[in-house]
Amino acid sequence: MLTLVLKPKEQFSEKTMKLTEIPMAEVKLEHSLLSISKWEAKWEVPFLTDTDRTPEQMMDYIFCMAIDPKYLNALRYVDNEEVSAISAYINSKQTASTVKPPKSGNGPNQVITSELIYSWMAQYRIPYACEKWHLNRLLIHIAIMGALNDTDGKKNKKNAAQRSMNFATENARRLAQSGLPG
Repeated sequence: MLTLVLKPKEQFSEKTMKLTEIPMAEVKLEHSLLSISKWEAKWEVPFLTDTDRTPEQMMDYIFCMAIDPKYLNALRYVDNEEVSAISAYINSKQTASTVKPPKSGNGPNQVITSELIYSWMAQYRIPYACEKWHLNRLLIHIAIMGALNDTDGKKNKKNAAQRSMNFATENARRLAQSGLPG
């Protein structure tokens, strides 16, 4: 979880032609499966892709990350420094574990959605409470579960679930490299 202290700001409203004071706010944000599922439900497109998102979509994702919706108005006025802090949090590994990506890029180009990740959680009996974990940590956990459950014994022949998790890990890595503004 990221705790972001938003500085007080003054905002001019063109509608009312008045200066409004935005008070300081301490906002808690989670880059999690739950946040992504909220965003995907609204936008009806996968979040974990290399596709560029509009500024409106990225701002909406920040809103989806907010644990307490009473601070949504304050989040509308985040500055570059605060966006950088959010981006650094999203891009952080949040784990000491690593999983090697697949050696070859062969295989289906599977689109990773929140529902697919929930399915992997069910498959590996990962409690749904983990939907609030940092997404990168959850994806590594799923990839580790897949590696531990890979019983075919051949390095180059992985089962479909393992390949899917490897794609998810790689997609999360690429998303992290892309940065928040999309």
